[in-house]
Amino acid sequence: MARYTREEIENNYEFKVMRRLLKKEFPFITDMSLTHNWDDYKSLLFVDISLSPKTLMEYLNIPITPSSTKYLRFSSTSVPYLTMLFPSQYNKGDVITDLGKNIQAIITRVHQSSSIPDEMRLPRDVSVSSYDISSYDISSYDVSDNMTIPN
Repeated sequence: MARYTREEIENNYEFKVMRRLLKKEFPFITDMSLTHNWDDYKSLLFVDISLSPKTLMEYLNIPITPSSTKYLRFSSTSVPYLTMLFPSQYNKGDVITDLGKNIQAIITRVHQSSSIPDEMRLPRDVSVSSYDISSYDISSYDVSDNMTIPN
């Protein structure tokens, strides 16, 4: 397998299709990029998914309250699972777990798609390494116990 640079991977047609489709399907996803140590792995390309926490909470119909944002306030770094961003009470019926699985399923589906020519394919499968909300200041959210997000 030839050696690739970060720029070659992130400018690859398949990578761009994945990024665009994720942002279209899931409005809370703001970006997808290779992990910092992506070249340490030989069988997978790991990506970091950047999220807008406020849009994610709207998407999941989670009210913005001190109790619902308590994990967000302490998650200044990336987390490997979406469920780590919220207390378990908001994952009833595995709604957050399934959302993470759906994100990975879209990535896998794009990689396996026969509509992408072989010469435009990524050299390895892609997997989500982490979800990142560090670019947002959660402490600035105006929270109160009675506040809910309007539909």
